[in-house]
Amino acid sequence: MPRMNGWETLTALHKLAPDVPVILASGYDKAHVMAGDHPERPQVFSGKPYKLKGLRDAIYEALEQEREIFVILDNDIAAAMASAGRLVVP
Repeated sequence: MPRMNGWETLTALHKLAPDVPVILASGYDKAHVMAGDHPERPQVFSGKPYKLKGLRDAIYEALEQEREIFVILDNDIAAAMASAGRLVVP
């Protein structure tokens, strides 16, 4: 991401919309990515490479929180949501 890493982007998004759910995706393992003192936390972590079931489960877990706004920080997640008919772009 230009000028911001994933954690900085998540914090900036939550300043604009505090209730927005986020899936954080990384090629690193969850323990490594989630370690540290981060002021904001994603609702769901998804490791790379994706397996369709794991990606689908991450999307459904985030959507189950019954939020109307959904922010995607990864193009693979956006493509999976679009193919499942769950992505609406204004």
